[in-house]
Amino acid sequence: MRKFLFTYIIFCLFALFVYNNAFSQYANNRKFISSLKTNLNLLNYDESDVLEYCADINFSKLSTESEFVNLGNEVYSLNNIAYNLYSDLQNLDHKTKCFLLYAMADLKTKTNFLYKDSEYLKNLDYLPILVSALDKHFVNSTTAYGLWALQFMPALRYGLSIDTCYDQRLEPQLSSQAAGKYLMDLQKSFGSWDYAIMAYVCGPTVVRKAMKNTNSFDETVNNLEANYKNYFYYYLAIVKWFSEKEIINPSFFVSEKFYDKDTVFVKDRLHFEQISEYLQLNLKELKEMNPLFVGNIIDGRNSEKEIYLPYGYKDRFIANKDSIIAFKDSIYFPVFQMPNVSDRSNANYVSISPGKDYEEIKHTIQTGDNLGSIAQKYGVRVSDLQDWNNIRGTNIYAGKVLSIWVKKGSALASNANSNKNDNNKATKPKPFNAAGYELVETITIAKGDSFYKISKNYSWASAEDIMYWNGIEDASKLQIGQKLKIYKKK
Repeated sequence: MRKFLFTYIIFCLFALFVYNNAFSQYANNRKFISSLKTNLNLLNYDESDVLEYCADINFSKLSTESEFVNLGNEVYSLNNIAYNLYSDLQNLDHKTKCFLLYAMADLKTKTNFLYKDSEYLKNLDYLPILVSALDKHFVNSTTAYGLWALQFMPALRYGLSIDTCYDQRLEPQLSSQAAGKYLMDLQKSFGSWDYAIMAYVCGPTVVRKAMKNTNSFDETVNNLEANYKNYFYYYLAIVKWFSEKEIINPSFFVSEKFYDKDTVFVKDRLHFEQISEYLQLNLKELKEMNPLFVGNIIDGRNSEKEIYLPYGYKDRFIANKDSIIAFKDSIYFPVFQMPNVSDRSNANYVSISPGKDYEEIKHTIQTGDNLGSIAQKYGVRVSDLQDWNNIRGTNIYAGKVLSIWVKKGSALASNANSNKNDNNKATKPKPFNAAGYELVETITIAKGDSFYKISKNYSWASAEDIMYWNGIEDASKLQIGQKLKIYKKK
């Protein structure tokens, strides 16, 4: 009886182990397929072009003729993990398959120069599907970034330019070239493509550590973190799926939104909003024309940066370059100075009126405020704020109250005093009544947004209006992903 019970327990544990492995593999497959679908939906393709592209392709046949695929001049066989993902790819809906093939054709227009004549790199150009799921802004905790998920140090080693504001890993051709060179060196170092691809994904040091005391690739993979265990097998599935499909570059193929553009070079520090506001350009289109810039800052002080402008704006930019650099520079690039004791010791300082036609209002500094934005809000100069409040430099602190002098009877003063009085009341403001207003749109908060920045997009709205419409009293509580409603009087 005991022997039977022991055997039964062992059997149950084994069954549980098999079930957990199968469930884990299923979950990982679902996660990969879901990421791929999401990223394909974000690509800027015309659906009618995509469907026309694959109109004559037969997706219905599940090919089992060969269990082998070629990587360079090496041949690999698919295991069960690879076949499971291959089946998931075959079971994608028709539209997703079309978008996947079309996206790969797009990628090949950027990488064909690197791979078309090289048997050594055969079938290596599908790697972005594995490492980034075709997300050109992919990023992870290992410093991998971009379509090819190139890590920081290899990207620098193979010639890409990277700083906090600019990253050539976002440029498909340059990153493809760097990735190809890196892969070739990894293959030479490890001796085969299976180890080379895992080293590309995890890092060479991690793979060499996993190889310790074993000559088996499968055992090496088992020594890696769970997130990476199946990557090479997934890649075999991807290569097999694409090897059975015809990828062409159709004459109607448009890989990216096309712009007529001029090229200018910047050796200073600029903000994209300075350019867009001064030259009256659409900020979104300006950023789309310059995808290598991370965020909104162009920093050409250490190395000259190339930027693109809409066609016909080059001469205007060059003629007004100094003015653009100086435009709202105290807002976009406030000068940092070490705090001075006097900056924080104004309790006994009395602000002196600039004249009998002025009246004093109070502004309580909120988290995220700077002298430039406060000065712009009240229509005064930064130097005025410094003089009125005995401030040296531009360092200010949340919670401090500033004295601001404005013309008597001005609407701004009235509004500010109203806000001041509201702040002095213990009662909460009345909730917003939408009667008499129309809902213009609902926006989602992105990184870097503030109520002041959002209000600049709506000529009829102030930062306080947007807060009031959405029942928000503390501007510092704004969260990424939060929804805000924008109203306008009927």
